[in-house]
Amino acid sequence: MKQVRLLLAVEAVDTTSEDIHHRTPLWWAAAGGHEAIVQLLLDVDGIDPNSSDSCNRTPLSIAAARGYEAVV
Repeated sequence: MKQVRLLLAVEAVDTTSEDIHHRTPLWWAAAGGHEAIVQLLLDVDGIDPNSSDSCNRTPLSIAAARGYEAVV
């Protein structure tokens, strides 16, 4: 968690970056059930909570599918 806060404090870090499947840091945090990191990322300007990957899965839908109620 501390490491994520440190990264978010660096202006050069692109919090909206995507991998080859269009998965963002928010998508990966939700997919892993990392509630605190999801909250940190949602507080960052420019993060789109409705972004979807190449299979049209949003951070919300992947968290729900994996049973991460706290993230949902």
